[in-house]
Amino acid sequence: MSWQMKMVNGLSRSIVKPAIRRAAAARVDNPLETLAKLRHWVVKLDNFLSRSHQTGRQVAGQPSYLWIDEAPGATKVVLYLHGGGMVINAPGVYLAFTHRLSAAVRARVLLIDYRLAPEHPYPAANDDCFAAYRWLIEHEKLDARQI
Repeated sequence: MSWQMKMVNGLSRSIVKPAIRRAAAARVDNPLETLAKLRHWVVKLDNFLSRSHQTGRQVAGQPSYLWIDEAPGATKVVLYLHGGGMVINAPGVYLAFTHRLSAAVRARVLLIDYRLAPEHPYPAANDDCFAAYRWLIEHEKLDARQI
């Protein structure tokens, strides 16, 4: 594991997760404001940790899909559903991780950016994730065993 990922894990365990627990337990007049502050903090952390300019290939017709291919010719695909409890997204951290994941498992990775709650209530994120799975089977003509 890279020193950056060790730092992210340590920060998550010692700062982010306790902050989320405190925010969830506190009486908040405006929970959306609390979430906005948390998202703002995560964006700053993401920008700091992911200063590299790694990128992937956008999928035509699917603006929220990104192919990561560090294993040319691979026949297997990882459908990567990023963390964040379906309310937070740190795209730079996920992008760096999926590049390493693709090379390590010798597979292409489809990184999707699903809709986040509470702006898009349940089951919007689940629907987006399942739609990406169906897209791999129908559009990319993959067998489920290849995913």
